[in-house]
Amino acid sequence: MKSMVRVLAERYELEKIIGEGGMATVWRARDSRLDRPVAVKLMADKISNDADFRARFLQEARAAASISHPNIVDVLDYGEEDGIPYMVMELVDGEDLRSRLARDGRLQPDEVARIGAGVARGLSVAHRRGLIHRDIKPANILIDAEGTPKLTDFGIVRALGSATQTKAGMTLGSVHYLSPEQVQGTTVDERSDIYSLGVVLYEATTGERPFDDDAPAAVAVRRLSETPRPPHAVEPSIPQWLSAVIERAMQRDPERRYRTASELEHDLATRHPPRAAAEALEATAAIKPRFRHKRKGAPDSCRSWPPSSRPSV
Repeated sequence: MKSMVRVLAERYELEKIIGEGGMATVWRARDSRLDRPVAVKLMADKISNDADFRARFLQEARAAASISHPNIVDVLDYGEEDGIPYMVMELVDGEDLRSRLARDGRLQPDEVARIGAGVARGLSVAHRRGLIHRDIKPANILIDAEGTPKLTDFGIVRALGSATQTKAGMTLGSVHYLSPEQVQGTTVDERSDIYSLGVVLYEATTGERPFDDDAPAAVAVRRLSETPRPPHAVEPSIPQWLSAVIERAMQRDPERRYRTASELEHDLATRHPPRAAAEALEATAAIKPRFRHKRKGAPDSCRSWPPSSRPSV
């Protein structure tokens, strides 16, 4: 902060920092008017002097505040104090998915499906309002005390079709979870969020990220040129239906991904593979060895074994 002010808008008493990023700092605070704990997100000093960033931050806070859903962290208030924009959110009692994965490693398939379905459900609401998140990653998925996943940090969300809200040449989001179109700097839509959620689910099921490298540039290049191993090939205990769902969400070509977050949520909630994968699995299950038996008096050419392997009599 530019000053040592500890109270925002004569209402929000800042207590301690609970999260920091390149664009903002998140504080645990108390709403003195309603006597309740809240989380306050303050834009970082280094970008608060940029009028465009300030305007976008407040516009996005307004957009996020318009969404009310159990799988999205509520934005309660927003404003500007001493030239620094802020956003007030519900304080979630729990931990983020990044911390959970760091502690426990990969999760059980049923839990991955439940968390993924919840996040997809929240995304579908945002998408229907014409908003895309653009920074889906484990750190932005909170798990509350009841186990409900909540998507947070709509700090770089933008309205669909509002291309002017991102400065030319700027890539927003975390490189390990960016969609190919984000890496290339081309137009993104809701399918970009679906790809990023697919990467999160891949990591949660296998315990590793699909494109992992110490160099961010290498991660980006690999995402554009390589196809990751299917989750069930990395960890055989992963059900093939879940592996197929994740693979479809992570298709490089947006046209081959789920069209909507609702479709992804449906397959995760019902434990059902994508249609093409389901048909392939059913076809595989339907293939059974078929043996022809020699009819009485039929020539040897009708037997189901070659002459050299005839059983002795």
